[in-house]
Amino acid sequence: MLSVMVMGAGAAFSDQDKIENKEAVDMCAALNIIGGYPDGSYKPEGNIKRSEICKMICVALNGGEEPTLGTPATPTFSDVRNTPNAAWAEKYIESCVSQGIVSGVGGGRFSPNGNVTASQLSKMLLVSLGYDSDIEGYTGNAWDMNVNVRATQVGLYKGLEGVDVSAALTRDTAAQMVWNALQAKEVGYEYTLVSENGQLVSKTELVPKATTLLESKYEGKIVEGTLSQFSYNTNKEEWTYEIAVSTSDTVQVKSTQDFTALMGQIVKAVYDNNTTGKIKDAYGIFATDSEVVLTARFGDLPKMTTATDTSFKVDGVTYKLDKALNETPVMQFTANNNTKYEAETLYAVAGGDTVKYDAQTFTAVDKDGNGKIDFFSVAPFQVLKVNYVNKTEFRLSNNMKYTIEDVNVYDGIAKDDYVVYTAAANTATDTDTFVKADMISGKITQKDGNDVYVDGNWYTLDASYKDEGNTGSVGTVLADAVVVNGYLFYADESGATNVEDYVVVVSDVESSFGQDQVKLLFSDGTKKVVDLAKVGGESQSLTVGSLYTYDTNKDGEYTLTTASVVGTGFDKAANNGQVKAQSSSSSKAGYIDNYAIADDAVIFVKYNTNDYKVISGATMKTMTATQFTAVSFYLATDNSNTGVGDVNMAYVTSNATTIKGGDTFYGFVTSSIETENEDGDKILSVTLWTAEGEKKLNTVKVTGSSLDALTTGAVVSYDLDSDGNIDTAEAVGEPAAITSWDGNAMTFAGDAKRHEMSDDVEYIFIDDSEDVGADGLTSKDIALADEPSEGAFTSNAYILTDDSGDVVLVVYDVDNEVDAKETFLTGIKSDQDVKNAADGVYTPTEKEFAASGNITGEAQDNRIIKFSAPEEATYTLTIVNSEGEQVYTETSGKMEVGPHFFYICVNGASTSAPNAGDGTYKTESFAKGSYNVTVTTGTGDNVKTVLTGSFTV
Repeated sequence: MLSVMVMGAGAAFSDQDKIENKEAVDMCAALNIIGGYPDGSYKPEGNIKRSEICKMICVALNGGEEPTLGTPATPTFSDVRNTPNAAWAEKYIESCVSQGIVSGVGGGRFSPNGNVTASQLSKMLLVSLGYDSDIEGYTGNAWDMNVNVRATQVGLYKGLEGVDVSAALTRDTAAQMVWNALQAKEVGYEYTLVSENGQLVSKTELVPKATTLLESKYEGKIVEGTLSQFSYNTNKEEWTYEIAVSTSDTVQVKSTQDFTALMGQIVKAVYDNNTTGKIKDAYGIFATDSEVVLTARFGDLPKMTTATDTSFKVDGVTYKLDKALNETPVMQFTANNNTKYEAETLYAVAGGDTVKYDAQTFTAVDKDGNGKIDFFSVAPFQVLKVNYVNKTEFRLSNNMKYTIEDVNVYDGIAKDDYVVYTAAANTATDTDTFVKADMISGKITQKDGNDVYVDGNWYTLDASYKDEGNTGSVGTVLADAVVVNGYLFYADESGATNVEDYVVVVSDVESSFGQDQVKLLFSDGTKKVVDLAKVGGESQSLTVGSLYTYDTNKDGEYTLTTASVVGTGFDKAANNGQVKAQSSSSSKAGYIDNYAIADDAVIFVKYNTNDYKVISGATMKTMTATQFTAVSFYLATDNSNTGVGDVNMAYVTSNATTIKGGDTFYGFVTSSIETENEDGDKILSVTLWTAEGEKKLNTVKVTGSSLDALTTGAVVSYDLDSDGNIDTAEAVGEPAAITSWDGNAMTFAGDAKRHEMSDDVEYIFIDDSEDVGADGLTSKDIALADEPSEGAFTSNAYILTDDSGDVVLVVYDVDNEVDAKETFLTGIKSDQDVKNAADGVYTPTEKEFAASGNITGEAQDNRIIKFSAPEEATYTLTIVNSEGEQVYTETSGKMEVGPHFFYICVNGASTSAPNAGDGTYKTESFAKGSYNVTVTTGTGDNVKTVLTGSFTV
């Protein structure tokens, strides 16, 4: 859910949360010493290379600017200039060698892609600071001991206590060492001639300089103090910060980066002292002793009744205050640029019987590192409704009008939206800010004080919720409820029920160890034994075969209420009725009273005296009207398009002795766990994502192979037995690339036929990269497969067709790319056609290319792994299954630089190679499933990955 707090600094890298030495990495980035990857990440856990550290040092010693460097006519090392992925670093390596910062690894080699240890980097940084390797003993057998003693003295290992100086350095740790070096003092030597035994001898003395490396190379300075004020220049999109070093001394710095989350904290500001004017350019601002010790909502705080208390508890943890409740400030940004930070006391906000900002998120800050909270920060907001919108402005329920171009507002703001409004004065950019509020819908099934349970989540009722006249009582159905920070602000309430709220009791109530239990038939056809709640301390009196609605409490116990025709929210609710035939010429069931039975209606059926089942309206209409002897309850809605209402749910009695075992259902398996039933039989507990949403089902006793298809990530059809357990299941659907879709028919890559949608087609939406379902989508959200690249289509759905070719099931991947990433390659008749394709894993659609190879299977029984060899070498193909087990590998002969491919028949049907050019051809039998493909070259530490991909069988 939406969490609102409009203050704070943005991370420098997308994986900032993985970086341990955040100040060091941010500063090295700001000083242009390091950079990230194209995807915005830093990859702090990756090892730093010898070539990379040479460039970092050269740039640092040149004040963050790219140095002008040359290279000798004859390279110093044999493995730099002629190594494709290292030649770029030659000038930096040669420069560092000439300065004595680095040396080779022996044999005329530098090993540019080798790792760097802490000892090695310390030597490089010490020499950069002015230490002489020969004088200080940084060469020879004891070099590393001498280096590490000095490195510890000058602080190169500060913040890295316990580092393994002999292990490969990560990018994270390397940044910390470079930042430590920048803050260390430079050194030099004085040489003096003295007389010893009648001879003049030169003596050297190490002399510390007055400047740090940061000061001499960057004109950089560091100041510590309290971040006391800030202002924002909208035109320049720039902040000016004031650092209070003492009561009489302040420093002002400016930056385009938002550091306002550090307001009030003790910080270290690093700035360019060479900046023209009083206000200096900031490289970075970082908290020092200050720390955020708690982030929560004011409503999470306990009742605070004593103003002089100096501690409180949240979730069992005690938090100490530096001062009493009535002296601890709660700070917020204000429009007053002289202070910019204004305060109330914690007791005024959260003391006594009221909480002023119950839904507001705060941060509690220990400013001086003594383990006690010094102040709280909050950015107050309001939840308001949009009453009017045009192209240039909008008006809210607070009767204020706002010009769109003057504020921060989301695209597509519309009338009747709810927004979270933060006033300009309470933001870091002095700009009114509007965020669209999250909305939920669902039924309140449990309530505990002001906390309500809706669709699997607990929410707290904000005071404004009840101000609207709402009750939030159990059984209430919420429509368009506004949620911010876990609080409900507004909602449209109704007492309506959903079809899913109904159950039939199919067993007597039994008591086990004092817990009442009963077996229920649910609207999805499943049967389950549930625990019953006590009502008024008494057991519930239930009747087998009766229809009820249900609620559950926090303990998962059920409370059943006899189904009523009052307050259902449906246009028609009746506790009796008659099943009528479809027409005078058809005896099949078609109506209940004058309401047509909808195909997707939920029909509870009592039959054969005491058997119970759920069927669909479509199944009911395959039976004759006379097979239904009674209607004890039904719900219907009016249909303005047809003039005839639709039955959405009914409870009927049938004189049939058997009812069809159930419809065939379709689903995407998101979880499949082997367990045991009450009899100790092995069963599967399966979670499926279906066209109706998530279903949790058990299988019958696992025997044979009828349930083998129920594996995570599989698309399956399944049948239910009379107890609602999965009886049989099979994998269905083929990966396909949808190339056209008009709402009535589809075409697919490699298949020009227009496939009509069947009358009962089902649409299921998934994200198979995460093995989860996707909710809230319709067939209108289905996109075409990505445009082909050099003949390649990427499958974006699993498709099942009937015997006539009509589509009965579409399982669409919301990423527009099914996990197997099966790609079809069209129009290949020679090996050159394959070589012209983009690198990837392909399924051929024509057999011509392989026709001469005596292939007995279909073209799509084969897979082509096309790759480009970057160097003359042998290449290894490795295939692993979805469990990560290697199932196939082969290594080619030596291949020249350029395009190549492996060609595999995955069903083992071929007997000889096709016209495969200089590619290889193998036959292998693969079980059904997904497979990952890797093509590599090299051995040991020098293995390079050339291609990755996947396919399915």
